Order: sequence, then C-alpha cells, then structure tokens
Amino acid sequence: MSSDAMAIQTAEAAGRPWVEMLHEWVTTVDHKRLGVLYILYALFFLVIGGIEATIMRIQLMRPHNDFVSPQDGPGWTCCDPHSRNLFPERRREYC
Repeated sequence: MSSDAMAIQTAEAAGRPWVEMLHEWVTTVDHKRLGVLYILYALFFLVIGGIEATIMRIQLMRPHNDFVSPQDGPGWTCCDPHSRNLFPERRREYC
C-alpha cells in the first residue's frame, strides 16, 4: 500500500462523524479490527477487576473495617444474574 493511499484513508476518516466511525468499529467483521477490540475489552475488564480487587483488599485490611458498608458490599460483588439464579433463596441478601 502506498503512502498516498494511506493519506487518503486518513483524510476520509477525519471527515466522518465519530458516531459513524464507532458504529463501523463495533459492527465490523474484519479480523484485524476484531483483534484490536478483543485486546481493548480485555484490558478494560482487567482494570475493572483490579479496581474491585483493590476495594476488597482495602476492606479486608483490618477487622470491622467500614470502607464498604454491609448494605452496599454484596450489591457490587455478587449481583449478576448467574449468582442470583444459583442461590434463589439468598436473592434478597445479594441485591
């Protein structure tokens, strides 16, 4: 691919609205773009998991620590549909 072709593609991409470009990236079937999206999603959820692990470690540093209140704790750690369906008798405790 010549440098002229790359310059034309860059110029075309700069003129399009960001919503259109986002839609093109999210609905793509190009294997290279899918690989980039896969890596970005993996990094995003790695950061989210790291933040949650840090919050849990801060909570467990000392006994009776109130960094996360007892009312809020189960809501963000166990409130996904799978855990609610596994333990239906404890559903009220989770959410």
